[in-house]
Amino acid sequence: MSKIKIESNLTKQFFSIGEASKLIGVDQHVLRFWESRFLQVHPLRKAGNRRYYRKEDIEFLLKIKELLYEKGLSIKGVQKLLKQKSKQVFEENPEFTLSPEEYPAIADSVVVNKSVVERIIQDLKEVNKLIKKSLSKRQ
Repeated sequence: MSKIKIESNLTKQFFSIGEASKLIGVDQHVLRFWESRFLQVHPLRKAGNRRYYRKEDIEFLLKIKELLYEKGLSIKGVQKLLKQKSKQVFEENPEFTLSPEEYPAIADSVVVNKSVVERIIQDLKEVNKLIKKSLSKRQ
């Protein structure tokens, strides 16, 4: 999980999209995209339709980043998970993790292409055969 914690003693109430993107560690266009995919992400809009994120928004976005980038879930997988667990659960549990029982519910959304894995396994078997053949010639 991202170790960045938004300091609760910061006097600043709102962060621009540029500041939020730096805190979260993603580009601004990624935040705009996530906003279109996750209904729970809705920064305040002020003059000129500019986005302003609260500390809670940034912490929530850090959890989304963790699920996407570190846990390997797809956008659809995170959306499913958010339907199962409310935003409130994410906010109340800063060390949110998936339990083993929850993996099957989102397994179809994990970013792993079965055919790619099968191809890798086949390639590894071929490499194994070549190594065995090479070793048998040495003896």
